[in-house]
Amino acid sequence: MNKFKFLLLIIIVFMWGGYIASMFFLQINSSFEDRLFERIATRTVGEFSNTDLSSKNPHLQNLIKDAKEQNLTDIEKLIKLNELTHVLLGPPRKILFLPESEEAKGILDKHLHSSMISLLGGYACYMHSQVFGRLAHSLGLEYQNFSMLYNGKNHNVAEVKVNDKWVVFDPLFNHVFKDNNGNIVGKDEIAKNWDLYSKQVGNACMFERSDYIYDMDYNYTDINRQISFISEIKHSILFMWSKVLGYESADKIKDYMLMNRYFYWQILISTIFIFLNIFSFINFLVIRKLQK
Repeated sequence: MNKFKFLLLIIIVFMWGGYIASMFFLQINSSFEDRLFERIATRTVGEFSNTDLSSKNPHLQNLIKDAKEQNLTDIEKLIKLNELTHVLLGPPRKILFLPESEEAKGILDKHLHSSMISLLGGYACYMHSQVFGRLAHSLGLEYQNFSMLYNGKNHNVAEVKVNDKWVVFDPLFNHVFKDNNGNIVGKDEIAKNWDLYSKQVGNACMFERSDYIYDMDYNYTDINRQISFISEIKHSILFMWSKVLGYESADKIKDYMLMNRYFYWQILISTIFIFLNIFSFINFLVIRKLQK
């Protein structure tokens, strides 16, 4: 009995020690990324911090001077962030940072895949949406990733809520869809009038068109969303976490997990940790009852 209690104590200490250490590591990196993307976003749209305003850096001061006359709307800010994401994750950066093969990727590339990794060597639509979403979120705007699934292929774009309306941004192609009045529209409007909006695709791309060919299968209409038993379990777990952490819904916390992969791992590790503790406690009660 004493040996059992001692072994259980060792396991508990090891579990708690590993959990606290991992949470500390993930939170440090998450906070760093939060500050980084906030700095990039605010400087891009001309919303400078007090630290920026008091800086003696001549390049930053020139940026502040150029931005003084701007009074951007949320849509105008998002258009600038969309273009910035398109440029930052474009071919020049891919050449420098993109691993030459899957085998060349490290742990951070393969498993953690934070917004920082996407910023360094983003090449896919998902990474563009992730970076753009993190920038938009830094400005206090509500973001969600929208994935079109078609015949085994997928294309990710970003949706941002502006004036109580969801509008689409596609940073991979530096693209937004505009109606006849010049207003940026959402996915439902695009789906209803694809013949009109398909003519706008690719017009704003700033790189060689041969590297950015839009697949017209992604027409915002034929969208397959497969619901499985596993996905339902995931949704239930996220729903519980959303209540604990104060998110509006499971989808909201899922969207933030997409942007902030450190937060994703915090949720995943915390979920596993809770189940392990429940399992250990039940085992302890069962063994204790059997030994009486």
